Amino acid sequence: MITAGSGAEVSGGGSRTNPYVISTTVSCEDVRPCISAGPGLDYDPATGVVGAGISPDPDNTVEVAPDGGLFVPPTPVDCAEVRGCITAGPGVDYDPATGVIGAGISPQVGNNLAVAPDGGLFVPTGAATVETGCGINGDGSGAAPLELATGEWPFDCPVDEQGAGVYCGTDGTLRSEPLPKAKFLMNTLGLSYAERIPIPEELTPIASLDIDLVNPDPCRPALVILFQEADVDMNFPVGGEGGVAIDTDRMLHIGNRGTGGMVRQHVQVSKLINVDLAPGETRTQTMTIEMDRGMNGATYSRIQGTLRAWVISNPTA
Repeated sequence: MITAGSGAEVSGGGSRTNPYVISTTVSCEDVRPCISAGPGLDYDPATGVVGAGISPDPDNTVEVAPDGGLFVPPTPVDCAEVRGCITAGPGVDYDPATGVIGAGISPQVGNNLAVAPDGGLFVPTGAATVETGCGINGDGSGAAPLELATGEWPFDCPVDEQGAGVYCGTDGTLRSEPLPKAKFLMNTLGLSYAERIPIPEELTPIASLDIDLVNPDPCRPALVILFQEADVDMNFPVGGEGGVAIDTDRMLHIGNRGTGGMVRQHVQVSKLINVDLAPGETRTQTMTIEMDRGMNGATYSRIQGTLRAWVISNPTA
């Protein structure tokens, strides 16, 4: 036999399919006396309602808002008191009477900083004040922009077509185009023979002379004017003949049609040719002296050669 005591309930019949169930019962009236209000809380033990304890102090601004939450209204700021907390530092203009803060624009002469119509700070384009040196005019303002001090073009040709350029170097210095360069080169040859040598019948090289052509300009190609000269002493018995050539170009032929021999006939032939060199190029140029049409015992006994080269860098090449 099971009975329920105070604060308990018994249900069920005690069998396997319907066992006893013992449960306790607690009422709100029993629990409410167990709770009391602490600091900052308001509690009604009769209803069990817990709320915020709002102080009735006249300086208290905490209240319950319409949405049921705690609310502290914004505290009005006294501008007159706050303005005294701020002072103007470098670059700032401040009026404590009105509280207006702005940029402190210097009245110093040459200052181009201003307040634009839109209220922002403004420096006109080209209004920077600069000090110029040699070859520069203007002060950088809109009325007097910086410009190079140039002279008048003194030539009849158009400056836009024939004027050289000005460039900025890696060191920031203005540089003109490199100056043209020129060079003179020469080489000579002198051969004398103890015995006279027969002049060949067919065109045959008998001597050669080299010259190293050097372009002194590392920037521009060069034009070489090369003067080639050959001097030969020849001997012609009666009926003898012979000719001289430079680089296969037959330039002179002599035949003795008289009744006496011709001894040590000195002949001199020359040619003028041009050679193109790339910037900084060195090239070996060879002049070959040849003879031919030797007949009836004609001989030669001395050979001289000269190469003269004028190397001129060519800005228009």
